[in-house]
Amino acid sequence: MVQTWAEVFEVDLSHPHLEDEVASLVMALRAEIKFARERLDAYGVPANLTSPGFERLTQVASPGQLHSTWNGHRGNIQPPECRKIFEWAAWALREEEEADMSSEELRTLRSELDSLETSMREADMAPYLRDFIQRQIDTIRTALRMYGVQGVKPVEEALQRLLALIRPKRSLCPRPTRQPSQPRRACSNELRVLSIASQRSPTTLPKS
Repeated sequence: MVQTWAEVFEVDLSHPHLEDEVASLVMALRAEIKFARERLDAYGVPANLTSPGFERLTQVASPGQLHSTWNGHRGNIQPPECRKIFEWAAWALREEEEADMSSEELRTLRSELDSLETSMREADMAPYLRDFIQRQIDTIRTALRMYGVQGVKPVEEALQRLLALIRPKRSLCPRPTRQPSQPRRACSNELRVLSIASQRSPTTLPKS
């Protein structure tokens, strides 16, 4: 099931920590199933209207099942009665759908993250600065992977944390010179990533 879920979540099969990555996404999926059921409860929807689909998917979406085979679960969640339940639940909660990030937004943000990582590899910068920027990159990448499961909320939460961090850390970036240094370019890339990404965040940078 590790490989099956990796394909579902579009996780690179060569990921160095594939099972851990898949497990975190599976847990996020379980949380979304629970949240959907709670929202339906709030509307007074009887539990039998989401049975057996929700229960079966929750059973399959479990870290304890990662070493089982897909063929052992296929027959439980692929029948039409399960698919129709998921379709109906999505329709019933349609008013609660959030605006999706456009494909262009996702491509731009991922491209800027790649550019930032390249700048860091090429730059001769202090270890603490490199670690600080890398942690931000990792946080945003994790949020982007969660986006396919939990929507834009993890991305916005990650950006809110990063936007709160970036102001006191700006002093880490060297002052500009006539020819920008590599560390300076890396910092500039970092700020550009946050600038692009913050368009999706409900908060703004703190004012002076």
